[in-house]
Amino acid sequence: MSRKIKILHFELSDNVGGIESFLLNLYTAIDRDRYQFDFVTTSDHPALGKQLEALGGHIYQVAPYKQAFSYSRDIRKVMAGGYDIVHIHKNSAANVIPFKAASEFPSIKVIAHSHNTLPNGGKILSLLHRINKQYLWKNSDVHLACSTVAGEWMYGREKKFEVIPNGIDTQKFAYSDSEYIETRKSLGIAESTFVVGHIGRFTEQKNHVGLIRIFDQIYNLHPDSVLLLVGDGQLKQEIEESANSLDCRKAIRFLGIRDDVNKLLKCMDVFLMPSIYEGLPVVCIEAQAAGAYVWLSDTISREVELTHQVEWFNLEDKNIAKRIINKGRPTSSHRLLCNQEIVRKGYDYKSLAEKIDEIYRKLI
Repeated sequence: MSRKIKILHFELSDNVGGIESFLLNLYTAIDRDRYQFDFVTTSDHPALGKQLEALGGHIYQVAPYKQAFSYSRDIRKVMAGGYDIVHIHKNSAANVIPFKAASEFPSIKVIAHSHNTLPNGGKILSLLHRINKQYLWKNSDVHLACSTVAGEWMYGREKKFEVIPNGIDTQKFAYSDSEYIETRKSLGIAESTFVVGHIGRFTEQKNHVGLIRIFDQIYNLHPDSVLLLVGDGQLKQEIEESANSLDCRKAIRFLGIRDDVNKLLKCMDVFLMPSIYEGLPVVCIEAQAAGAYVWLSDTISREVELTHQVEWFNLEDKNIAKRIINKGRPTSSHRLLCNQEIVRKGYDYKSLAEKIDEIYRKLI
């Protein structure tokens, strides 16, 4: 048997975000007899690391970005391991050290893959992004993006790139009444309770302040309501403290990082995402596949609307809570139809794997 094609992916964080979910879904579905996936991380506890290792992947921890010399040295050592392709997943062009390192290995092909529409971190990272965009473009052989908006932001509107939808395991998110009941029971939530949920890192981008403000209004109008917040991040403690001053504080559940996101989405009536910006968030695809009503701020790319369950709102809308309550809860039949719609639109992870496989084959 000929050797496997070796792909090195940059990079895993300590939160389950769009990149981490994308990589797990891709490695699950792609032909692992043909491809060997390995992963770089700066984290002591990379998200989904155990699952990726169980599939056969190797995870290499390197020095943090702030230690630029050590970080550069470490990733060069990893790249020297005989890789055919380095697939670099980016939320920003602020850090182009992996591209510089890969340029020292002429045999390695480089893929740039945009997963966002604005960088986290303020003015300095935004400036670095603008400065480095051209370098990133010139030092990559293939240019991918999770959405048109994400591609235009990373590469520029005049550049040509390929949009690769963030595929998911649609069967895993298919709704069932039994899981709805069981998951709510495990959380101590009644079947009749109106459940609003959100999954995302506690960062400024995700706008948890606005999210809790909307839920507080929902709670005042409909006291039999609960808010489930899944995730971790640098602003979590601050958000918890601010929530303590609100009437709805006892109805907010901070669940941390979970490995049963599919079940949690199935028990939600509403998935609420008032982000300040997004590319094409995987969790919104997952929420639609689970059949929840998905309420999104109009700052998110419209490309994420794949089913009839999506509703849009402006972040300045004073009546959003009332609109959410009036929309109510989706029926079981509607939830199942949404899952089928996601499959038809080509967002199942098997379709994703086929597209990436084709790209890898052409490069090799």
